[in-house]
Amino acid sequence: MLTFDRKISNFKSIVLKVVILLVMFLVSVLVYFSGGTKSAISHLMYIPIVLSGFLFGYKWAFFLSLIGGLFLGPFMPLDVSLNVKQDLANWIIRTVVFVLLGVESGIAKNYVSLSEGKYNRSLYYHYATNIPNLNILKMLDENELEPSKGLTAVTVLILNYEKIVEFFTTEVYNKLISNIYNDLNNKISHKKVVLSNNSNKFWLLVDDNSPKDVVKEIRDIIVKFRRENEFSVYFEFSLGHELIYSIAEKEETLFYASTNKAYKVAAAKNTIIADKINKQYDYTLLSDLDLSLKDNDFFLVYQPLIPNYKTRTLFFEALIRWNHPERGLIPPNDFIPLVEETLLINRLTLWVLNKAIEKTKFFEEQGLDTRISINVSPRNIYSSRFIKSVIDIFNIHNVDPKKIEFEITEGTAMNASAETIEHLQQLKDLGVEIAIDDFGKGYSSIYYLTSFPISTVKIDRNFTLEILSNPRQKILIEESVNLLRKLGFDVICEGVETFEQLEIIQEMNVDYYQGYYFSKPLNDQDINNWTKNYCSILKKRFYN
Repeated sequence: MLTFDRKISNFKSIVLKVVILLVMFLVSVLVYFSGGTKSAISHLMYIPIVLSGFLFGYKWAFFLSLIGGLFLGPFMPLDVSLNVKQDLANWIIRTVVFVLLGVESGIAKNYVSLSEGKYNRSLYYHYATNIPNLNILKMLDENELEPSKGLTAVTVLILNYEKIVEFFTTEVYNKLISNIYNDLNNKISHKKVVLSNNSNKFWLLVDDNSPKDVVKEIRDIIVKFRRENEFSVYFEFSLGHELIYSIAEKEETLFYASTNKAYKVAAAKNTIIADKINKQYDYTLLSDLDLSLKDNDFFLVYQPLIPNYKTRTLFFEALIRWNHPERGLIPPNDFIPLVEETLLINRLTLWVLNKAIEKTKFFEEQGLDTRISINVSPRNIYSSRFIKSVIDIFNIHNVDPKKIEFEITEGTAMNASAETIEHLQQLKDLGVEIAIDDFGKGYSSIYYLTSFPISTVKIDRNFTLEILSNPRQKILIEESVNLLRKLGFDVICEGVETFEQLEIIQEMNVDYYQGYYFSKPLNDQDINNWTKNYCSILKKRFYN
């Protein structure tokens, strides 16, 4: 059914067409009473014909031009007083000229309308993405939404958009955000308005006064899109929201509060990608990571730690590997530093934690007492959300947290904030052992040893590697071990690769050795076989 406004518009169009027909008739009457088509008054017929083209387009102009040609056609004398008729060619040519003029004016009208439409659209939509901009708010009828009940204003920040443009071109970025816009516009369950500032922000007005629910829905949509999007482009984003009760302003100030919150969230989570991610290859790896986690392309290998004293506890370090479906086995040094620059490191570390816990439970079913250490990134420890997820995982698996050790680098400890120390203490209170990895690698201060909830210290492998060639290294290790033992730490010596190195280190009061002399990192099946062999050795040690 036509709306009332459209009915009015159609009525006006009909009236104008009737008026133009009347004008044509009046012109033909004037031509007749002025003496016939020889009079210059006949040229007045051009006016309604041109008007018909500009008002109604070339189709109606063609029809009205034919009528105008007929009005001045075969029944209109060339000279009324002498009763001289027009030649056939005369009125036919005039009619053809009328038609050409009418059609041409109609085409010109369409071209002007198209240009005007493009101009008007450019005022409200981005030319490359077709995403509405802030001007679309001016067209928004406040009755379309229900601000009296409260609307949720949301800002979505794309944090690494400049890098994407740099490495993938503006065209790829525009297509990316256009697809994000389509997902948001199609999948948000409530009435909404989605727009952009054409760079790195989406602004949304959602007809829902439950901001937490709205933000969760938007986050889930974007995360799912990031996992399934057609581009090999990883992007970080943050969200901010604000409950509002009026959209009278209809300008950027409407989103000031939500935008500020989005920037604060980004800063608090330390989500902004650093300069280490500096080529297209890096982004494609990051984009593949989510799918690889889902498809189990990652796996763990385990390197045994050998005790210096009698103990029945088997100790392993879990190390992650990536068997990429297209690129094959990717060395950890090629992807771990990249992932550590993004929030993906939380997902990756939690995946490692889940797998390590599953392994400890497998060993427990075999009647073995084990402990597994995993490497934890500084970004993990900075994140309160990560700490909460760790606690949830231990509760779900119902496993003793003492069976898991988190290794943090010495650099993490040296640059730790009060909040980081608090997070480490939460893990310690939970029962998770905390170890310092690569002790002595580039740092001179040992103050943090007394202020951190640490139970184990791993001496950097470079000391061990030079212990035979540099006598000072032996002294340095001995003194370090004595100090660490007096402070109550377990001490692990990394990098033991030869029997000669082991002989020297055995003279020291070290708790565990780790290195290729005992075993390289072993895959899941090999570590099971190694464990059986090692357990038979332990039985001889304890019972013979």
